[in-house]
Amino acid sequence: MEREGLKEDMLEECAKFGTVEAIKVPIAGNSDASLYVKWSAAAEAAAARKSFANRKFDGRVVTLSHLPEADFLALRDGE
Repeated sequence: MEREGLKEDMLEECAKFGTVEAIKVPIAGNSDASLYVKWSAAAEAAAARKSFANRKFDGRVVTLSHLPEADFLALRDGE
């Protein structure tokens, strides 16, 4: 799945849990197509984490983990 399509699909799913502030999909060093989502509130992220755990998306099992905000801000979307 192309990067922009992946972002659009994930935005649709992630918005079910609250306000999504940003989604980043780095290209360099990201062969497993990891993406990073920032919600406006921790409770929203926690609800998403609970719902997404072990679900399949595009044929892959979804795994989630917390990323410190500074690390998220350092990610280069599309690069």
